[in-house]
Amino acid sequence: MAADNGNRDALFNLGNALYKKEFEQGLKYMKLAAFKGHPKAIEKRDSDK
Repeated sequence: MAADNGNRDALFNLGNALYKKEFEQGLKYMKLAAFKGHPKAIEKRDSDK
């Protein structure tokens, strides 16, 4: 799976899909995507502060 390989778009998409149903898992992938520089994940992370 692309998310397992660290693809920032895949990490964001997976995190976004899980965010409402499995919050902790979704947040984990969102943070990883933000760490890798995904702009929407960074925006989401910064808005949650």
